[in-house]
Amino acid sequence: MIEELAWLIVLVPIVLSFFILAFGKKLPAGGGYIAIAGIIVSLIASIIVTYSIVSSGQSKVLEGFQVIPNFYTNTGNIAGFTWSLYLDNLSVITALVVSVVSLLIFIFSLEYMHGDPGLARYFAEMSFFVGSMQGLVLSNNLIMLYLFWEFVGLASYLLIGFWHDREEVAAAARKAFIVTRIGDVFFLAGITLLWMKLGYLPTVQQIENGVINQLLVALGLSTLIPLLFFGGSIGKSAQFPLHVWLPDAMEGPTTVSALIHSATMVAAGVYLVARLYTMFSIDPIPLAVVGIIGAVTSLYAGILGIAANDIKKVLAYSTISQLGLMMLALGLGLPSTAMMYLYGHAFSKALMFLSAGAVIHELGTRDMLLMGGLAKRMRVAYISMMIGGLSLMGIPPLSLFFIKEPMLEEAFFSNTLLFVLGVLSSFFTAMYWMRMLELTFMGKPRSKEAEHAEPENMIMKVPMYGFMILTLIFGIFAIVTNMPSLFGEGFAYLRFEVDAIALDLLILAITLAGAFLYYRYYTSNFLKGFVNSNLGIGIQKILVNGYYFDFLYERIAKYVGWSFGIVAKIFDEKVIDGFINGLGYAARILGRSMKNIQTGNLEQYLFYIFAVASFLLIIVLAMVV
Repeated sequence: MIEELAWLIVLVPIVLSFFILAFGKKLPAGGGYIAIAGIIVSLIASIIVTYSIVSSGQSKVLEGFQVIPNFYTNTGNIAGFTWSLYLDNLSVITALVVSVVSLLIFIFSLEYMHGDPGLARYFAEMSFFVGSMQGLVLSNNLIMLYLFWEFVGLASYLLIGFWHDREEVAAAARKAFIVTRIGDVFFLAGITLLWMKLGYLPTVQQIENGVINQLLVALGLSTLIPLLFFGGSIGKSAQFPLHVWLPDAMEGPTTVSALIHSATMVAAGVYLVARLYTMFSIDPIPLAVVGIIGAVTSLYAGILGIAANDIKKVLAYSTISQLGLMMLALGLGLPSTAMMYLYGHAFSKALMFLSAGAVIHELGTRDMLLMGGLAKRMRVAYISMMIGGLSLMGIPPLSLFFIKEPMLEEAFFSNTLLFVLGVLSSFFTAMYWMRMLELTFMGKPRSKEAEHAEPENMIMKVPMYGFMILTLIFGIFAIVTNMPSLFGEGFAYLRFEVDAIALDLLILAITLAGAFLYYRYYTSNFLKGFVNSNLGIGIQKILVNGYYFDFLYERIAKYVGWSFGIVAKIFDEKVIDGFINGLGYAARILGRSMKNIQTGNLEQYLFYIFAVASFLLIIVLAMVV
């Protein structure tokens, strides 16, 4: 059966990651060509399997081997499960997108990471990262899905901390690992509760088909379980309030950032909600929470993007904001729109990150204040950033226009609050994009490195050209081929009624106003005066410090740790030490008492024996009588 090739999508990158780790130092490019070959195999398998599943119009389950056997508890029998893959349109197309994005980023890495002493470790970890994401996407079992979910987190920790000899890099990796683990605790709690209450763990296929819907309602878990699962999505997709790890994750190589932000780590949270959407839609509360969290995250992250000077941090805030819009789409009841947005965003954001990577590779800095004037010197990077940013803004005819505009239309007609937050997010998207473009590529060079920058290497250009093409044609291709219909209902198409067209023009006008406002900043004394006023400086300080979330979390952790330490100290001194000291004191008292008895007088010992014997005799006689 041709679908059996799906195992190669997951296993080839993972197996090769261990091979590269063991022998990569002896291989050309640190095993980079082996890693690329593995991704090509995964891509070919993805194409074949996707064609088979899409053309047949039927989903399939591939059974593997038993991971956990059946076992028994006091509350009843608990059914184990086997590792199986669930192949349907959503999973195989997502796996295909992951393979395409990964391949182009791996090729870019050959030049970007050239000469790094840890090159073999880099490609080993990247391959493991991609294989883990594919396992997450394709697994039919929640435990295996969760296992790969954690593997993705482990790989991201290793890659973010790739240059771990610098303390700020190691700290960023630890922060990403700890913060995402907080969300994962909720996810694992949801899986455990579901397993214990049902007596078996339902598969992804069963959840999608609504097999457990009535059981969840009967058990009163139709709200709690989805919210616990969403806790994991909040951590992985860097949504409020667990968003703080993603900006710091920029300490890793830019190619790692491109992969994390486009097709792996952060995409997992959105995919999880879309994958289990049937369960999330049983009760209205979970989707309402998803939509509100997404909309709020999208707006405040977009605002943060206008104050950062680190080009990668601007893109990080952009990713958080765009993921918020995907969550907004899920909250509106548009899972197909959310996934199409995820794909379009993957191509656009990877393109922008590779553009930033080319600039950083050439200049050796991420500070936009030390850039400028690169549009003529690094033209491919400039065009890449231009196309990727315009797509994020939803400017026609680029990919995200065909997805973002109808989504906001739907929000306007169904939820005014989400519409307002979404449109404001687009406004600030245009503003931070215009600022990034201006500081990086426009004007005059503001450093010697920028003044003498050289054009991009051809190895870098090829992946950027690939993402340019995908960003330009994906939206049109999806609409022409009616690709959203492959995911069932839940996609908002562009409307051609007068009111819808007027609304689209209004949204585009508000979006472009954000770019124009930043452009006017350079010629407007009023805007410059406001920015340099005490109020403007205060706002900038708040934004630069990320609304002080890190400060707040550090204080919470400090005082929680301090309070726990006090409680632990009291418990140690009063309970543990008290018990041990009490035993010692009792032993001393007993010893002193025994010392008084041990006189060495034989007559006294005989008296004690006679007294005890008499006492026992009296008791026996009393019982007999």
